[in-house]
Amino acid sequence: MNNINFKKLQNGDIPILAQAITLIESTLYSDRIKANDLIKECTKFEKLSYRICVSGAPGAGKSTFINCLLNELIKEDLKIAVLAIDPSSNESKGSILGDKARMNISSSHENIFVRPSPSKGELGGVSKRTRETIILCETAGFDIVIVETTGVGQTEYIAKEMTDFFILLTIPNSGDYLQAIKKGILEITDLIVINKTENITENEIQKEKNYYHQNQKSKKYNFEKVQTCSSKNGLGINKIYNILYQNFITQKNNGDLIKNRLNQIKYWVKKSINEKIIDKFYNQKKVSTEIDEIIKKIKNKTGSVEELTKKIVDKYLK
Repeated sequence: MNNINFKKLQNGDIPILAQAITLIESTLYSDRIKANDLIKECTKFEKLSYRICVSGAPGAGKSTFINCLLNELIKEDLKIAVLAIDPSSNESKGSILGDKARMNISSSHENIFVRPSPSKGELGGVSKRTRETIILCETAGFDIVIVETTGVGQTEYIAKEMTDFFILLTIPNSGDYLQAIKKGILEITDLIVINKTENITENEIQKEKNYYHQNQKSKKYNFEKVQTCSSKNGLGINKIYNILYQNFITQKNNGDLIKNRLNQIKYWVKKSINEKIIDKFYNQKKVSTEIDEIIKKIKNKTGSVEELTKKIVDKYLK
C-alpha cells in the first residue's frame, strides 16, 4: 500500500494531495514503488483538466502574471492548481519558494492550490515528477493545472509535452533572450504575451508585436498569437483569459484535447523506454571497464567514437 488515503485524494483533500506529491517527489526506492502504485490507481480515475504552461526568462514576471490570471479564473468557480517549478537551491537542493510568496493573494483562495517544487536541475525547467503531480491534481478534481517553468531556454520543449497550451511570457526589448534560445521556442508557443508594457508607448508596443510576427507568423485557433499585458495593473489579462477559454472550448469540441493527451502519452512512453534501456545498458557487468578501454583507444587514435560505441552497444543490446 502507498499509505495515501485515495478516497480523500479524490475528494480534493489538500493535505492528502500535498502528502501524495511529497511521496512522488521522493527519491527513496521504497517511496518510488509506493508512488508508482499510486499513479497507477490515479490513471483509472483522473479527470481531463486543462493544462497550461507559463514559460519565460527570469524577470519576465511569470508569478505575478499567473496571480493576475488566477484572479480572473476564480470568478468562474474553477479549481486551479499551480505547480511553480523553482530553481533548486545549490546548497539545500530545496525550493526557493519565491513563487508562492508572489501569489499570496490568490493562493489563499479555497479553490486554488499552489505547490512550489524544486527543479533539482532537471532539463526543461520542470521537475522530473511534474507530469505525475499533474495527474495527482486531476485526480483531486482540479479543472485547470498551471505549470510555471524556470525559463531555461530550448529545453522548455519537455514542458510542452505535458501541457495543452504553452504561453511564452516576455518583456519589451527581449529579442536577445530569443536569440539565446535560437527562436525555436516560438515554434511550440501557442501564445506570446509581452508583459510589463505599462511604461512603453503604443508605437513601442506595435514594434514589439511586429518583431514576433516576423519570426512566427502562424496563428492557432483563430486568435492573435501576440498579446500584451501589464501584470502590475491588470491591463490585458481579461483578453488573455478569453483566449484561453475559447481555445479550451475549441480543443475540446474538435477532439484536439484528447488527441493531444494521446500524443503526450506516446511521448512519455518512449521517454520511459529510453530511460530504462539506458539504465539496463549501464547496469551490465563490465560495461564501465569496456568504456574505459574505448576511451583509451580513442585517445591513442586506434579507433573512432562511432565505430567503438557501436560495437559496445551491439554487444550488450542485441
